[in-house]
Amino acid sequence: MLPSFRARPVRAPLVAVAVVLALAVGAAGCGGDSTKETYKKDFKTAGESFQRDAQQASTQVTGSPGAAGKVAGLESLKTAVSKAASSFSTLKPPDNAKTENGDLVNELRALGTDIDKIEVAVKAKDQTAAQQLVPELQTQQTKIQSTLQALKAKVDK
Repeated sequence: MLPSFRARPVRAPLVAVAVVLALAVGAAGCGGDSTKETYKKDFKTAGESFQRDAQQASTQVTGSPGAAGKVAGLESLKTAVSKAASSFSTLKPPDNAKTENGDLVNELRALGTDIDKIEVAVKAKDQTAAQQLVPELQTQQTKIQSTLQALKAKVDK
């Protein structure tokens, strides 16, 4: 079962997404056709990698007292999201999950764009603009979670 997440402060929005990604599509090796089982295994690997990368980057963002450290952390988050989108885009989902896998990739890329906008605001030392972008991150996180639930429902059938 996927954990539920409420809107969280900006300090680590991607960690929640990363955890959900790592847990989303059941454990591999549970029987069924080989395409589905291979997809589950590869999805889990990509999700766990994203979880590690996002956690490290989030720690860098929240632990840095200055703008330079926060920018470096945001760049790491953006890289983690981009890497995850690339990883998920190369997976071979079962036919019934291709649309949702594609949606996940697109949503991760949109999340990367949102992170980039926040990075620009932080570089410009525009705290108001950065804070105004928080709802976009939360909306994207909600979309990703919804897509993951739909993907899980199809793959775990």
